[in-house]
Amino acid sequence: MSFRKSVVSNYTSALTKLLTEEMAADLDVNVECMAELLNLLKADDNASPSMIQVFRAADLYDEMFDAVKSTLKNLPEVFRNLIDIMHENQRLGFFPQVIEKAYETCLIAQGIRRVEVVSAQEIKSKELADLKTKLEELFSRKLLIDWRQDSELVAGFTLKIGSCLIDASLRSRLQRVRNAITGEAYA
Repeated sequence: MSFRKSVVSNYTSALTKLLTEEMAADLDVNVECMAELLNLLKADDNASPSMIQVFRAADLYDEMFDAVKSTLKNLPEVFRNLIDIMHENQRLGFFPQVIEKAYETCLIAQGIRRVEVVSAQEIKSKELADLKTKLEELFSRKLLIDWRQDSELVAGFTLKIGSCLIDASLRSRLQRVRNAITGEAYA
């Protein structure tokens, strides 16, 4: 196991155990908090460094660490303590991966599966709710829908649940036609 995977795994295990066992009553709140943190970490603002870069730099510069702590001062104590411990051990750059893995593990502990839906066009909230209902009936479990738009799909959508990928996009159909014409294997 690589150093990065080992560090992420150890911190994730500790955080997940704490959240699911010792703080189980607050699991819903903490899962929502992790979802908000992930949205913050994934925000792509070209005018400023990404939050991931800020976390990596925070191990090197105390001023940067103070800025991170100030920005995240309203987090529940468990996450503020994690940030402090990871900073003390110069591992704060791994914080985004730890939160991502802990989030996934806590969702599973709640019996919720994450579904990634990517569509060429915007999907209205009612359509997403209907899709969620149909998929929950199909898979007989609670689902969390992560939706994003990707115009490169041309038309259609992709849906990913665990390792299952359903690709109903025009882009992939055009690729299959191209491959059939040129004799290339489908990538």
